[in-house]
Amino acid sequence: MRTPAALLLCSLVSQAWADDFAIPPYEAHYSVAWGGLHVGDMEVTLSRQPDGSYQYKSITDPAGLASLFASDVVTEISEFELTGEGPRSLHYIYSQTGGKHEKSEDIRFEWSKGEAEFQEDDHKKTLALSAGVYDRFLAQLLLSSCGSDGKLPSEIRVADHREMVSYVTKSLDKASVRTGNASFQDVSVVEIKQAKKDDVTRLYLAPAVHYLPVEIELLRPERSTVTIVLESITFSPTKAPAAASRVGERQPVS
Repeated sequence: MRTPAALLLCSLVSQAWADDFAIPPYEAHYSVAWGGLHVGDMEVTLSRQPDGSYQYKSITDPAGLASLFASDVVTEISEFELTGEGPRSLHYIYSQTGGKHEKSEDIRFEWSKGEAEFQEDDHKKTLALSAGVYDRFLAQLLLSSCGSDGKLPSEIRVADHREMVSYVTKSLDKASVRTGNASFQDVSVVEIKQAKKDDVTRLYLAPAVHYLPVEIELLRPERSTVTIVLESITFSPTKAPAAASRVGERQPVS
């Protein structure tokens, strides 16, 4: 259960989104490494749809040596709208195709009925839906929006795998991030994890690119770290600094 302070903070964050959606449409390219080896390429886009809603989308393809052993393409899509109370998920789609173990997840947020309709592979489920629940992909974009005003929610409620789960966040010391030929200063470092699990996602959110991640680390106990590094990003109509594909070096900001 959220405390009154947490509810107030979420309300303030949501209102900031409603008043000024600070992240313009963009297209970004990332390099994905596993244990230091290049294993994939990821393209992320944010676009505004003709009806005024938004689509946030990522496509990850295998690359390097990994492409010799795997052909899986992972696609993740969040369709959402902005309301007077902030961003609101409408439809979430996940698919892993082209390999031996295909997976899919589809969540429809039926706000008029107060229900979230899940379909994961062949399994269906409907759960009660309340304000302040996001799909897991939109939750990441929420953190980028929070970075611009420093109002980081301590908890984010997420519809995920036919459950309503809580993710907790933690702010670390700011850092400088070097990604190949680009340097990013005053970077906000945020960790997010599911309350009952040990896996941690660490995001490096740079003000130079509207607090979008210039690096993401997926930290999993007793498993190799997955690192996702920004190569290039293009905003509409301007272009942000480019970055190389190799994993960048980080130093604390003095």
